[in-house]
Amino acid sequence: METRLLPLILLAAALAVFAAGNTSAGGTIKPRMTGAAMGDADHDNKADRVTLTYSEDVKHAVDIVAPFPLSVAGYTVTKVNALTAGRKLVVILQEQAASDLGATPAVTYTQTTSRPVKDIAGNQARNQTFSALRRLTRTPTASAGMTASRQIPTSTPAKRTCWIRRSSTGTATASTVTRPRPASCAAMA
Repeated sequence: METRLLPLILLAAALAVFAAGNTSAGGTIKPRMTGAAMGDADHDNKADRVTLTYSEDVKHAVDIVAPFPLSVAGYTVTKVNALTAGRKLVVILQEQAASDLGATPAVTYTQTTSRPVKDIAGNQARNQTFSALRRLTRTPTASAGMTASRQIPTSTPAKRTCWIRRSSTGTATASTVTRPRPASCAAMA
């Protein structure tokens, strides 16, 4: 009976050693990008960031000086945010002049000695080009015929977003989505 269990015990031990040697806490596997999504923080239908998802927790010091280890095809990277331990790293982009809805540019990481992306064990991310980005989609509108404008800073917590409705004659009217009912947003018209 002992002889039949020995191969299973050896296999289990080998798997445990392999798993322990390849974790983010002390392994040798380099982190890699597994996802990416275009983002629009100011809701003007122009990408101003890419959020990268890594295969394991990574760390990165804030990076505001070019050249950057990350590049986004067709865009200028202006900053790579800091991350102390997490899977989502945000790359800030210079907006394009025109709307870039649907853009899915490739993101490239090039290994570097200056401000690299590393896992918790200190392994630098591998050289990689990731091209399966989720595209930027149109900012949601309140109803048909309305286009989203911008967030309006306010001290009234009930106010949320201003919307501008343009008629077929080009006349603009504005309103603020509030709770419980809309109120005028005349300052935007």
